Amino acid sequence: MLKYFYIVSIITVITACSTPAVKDDCNFKSVEKMTIRWGESNNETKTFAAYEINAEALLTRITGDSTLPDGNRQVVGHTDKDKFCSYFNQIKKAMVVTQVLNEPGQITRYFEYSDPVNKAYFRVQWVDKFKTKNSMRFREVYDSLQVLADIAK
Repeated sequence: MLKYFYIVSIITVITACSTPAVKDDCNFKSVEKMTIRWGESNNETKTFAAYEINAEALLTRITGDSTLPDGNRQVVGHTDKDKFCSYFNQIKKAMVVTQVLNEPGQITRYFEYSDPVNKAYFRVQWVDKFKTKNSMRFREVYDSLQVLADIAK
């Protein structure tokens, strides 16, 4: 009886160790109308400056009055699709871990994910001068996306 226990244990360990790792998915077909926007908003002057990227990795800079819907748009160009893929996976993980983040202030940084086809919208905002635990993941996402924007310039 003990012999069978050892055999079953060994088989379990072998199959558990040989299970393939889950690969990060960057299939943008399911989110082809998706946009990601990140930026900084000044609530005192009612102005903002942001970047927006879509599933085709097209980067756009947006500035303007935060009381108006769209602002001034300037296409920056396409970004590296592989880098964007890794950032997109970082974003998905951050959205799962931190589902609510609303820290309003005079100058706030924000992150938005919008996918009208799948009826998904997600927005977080935080005050960057306060390094809170809740904003940690989105500060990392924001910094990563800023690097992507700097490369595309």
